[in-house]
Amino acid sequence: MRRLACSTLIFALLGAAAPSLAAPMRVLVSIPPQKYLAERVGGERIEVITMLRPGHAPETFEPSPRQIADLGGATLYFRIGVPFERAWIEPFATGNPALEIVDCCRALESLSAQDGNAGGDPHIWVNPLNAIDMADLMCAELGRIDPAHRDYYSGNLAALRAELLRLHADIQDALSMPRTRYFIISHGSLGPFADTYGLVQIALEAGGHSVGPRQLAEIVQRARTEGIRAILVQKQFSLAPARTLAAELDAQLIEVDPLAEDYIAGMRAIAAAVAAATH
Repeated sequence: MRRLACSTLIFALLGAAAPSLAAPMRVLVSIPPQKYLAERVGGERIEVITMLRPGHAPETFEPSPRQIADLGGATLYFRIGVPFERAWIEPFATGNPALEIVDCCRALESLSAQDGNAGGDPHIWVNPLNAIDMADLMCAELGRIDPAHRDYYSGNLAALRAELLRLHADIQDALSMPRTRYFIISHGSLGPFADTYGLVQIALEAGGHSVGPRQLAEIVQRARTEGIRAILVQKQFSLAPARTLAAELDAQLIEVDPLAEDYIAGMRAIAAAVAAATH
């Protein structure tokens, strides 16, 4: 009886001494590449929820009321400037006053007009150097809200920065000395990528508008002049224009995914596809 009472007391004391595990900080992001960056920086300290659903495009996606209702309890929202944010973020923020909204593209707004958007190119994340700046910002915000684990976030950031710098260098090598600086893509999502690596993107659809007959004729002429034999396509957008052009040029279609959740692997795949189209 005495031994049982002693054991019970020991277990009770151990239980009292064990630190309680706080629930991870709930963080919202707009697109999968942001999720990758946030999780690499925040690690086990955060739970990341991505707004954009698989198979959808940021230009046309509309979050459902139920999806928005399930986002309660979030601490941070890292917005990135994609079109669908404008439709829901203000009402959601009004109903969740504790939510802090942080602009990931605060100092990264691309002035590239390669995608045909008069207001600049929103696809800032396809430049690995921009991804480093975004990760820096995420680290600073997480450390501000959770200062007890600032060193943890900083350590994770250092490892991520090294990988992103290596990614940038590898892409530079892969795209060096191209046969042509031009590549054709079904949707203009690689403007900042093209700017960074000295290339010219030719988009069949951009800013919600497909090229007209005159522009298409110019693209055909450019493709023949440059010897372009590959067209990049995205699964989130119609392949019909690209297939028509591919038949005209006897070109192959190569799928790319700028929205891949594994950011580094996705960017390496994009670089390989662009290299195949320009070398």
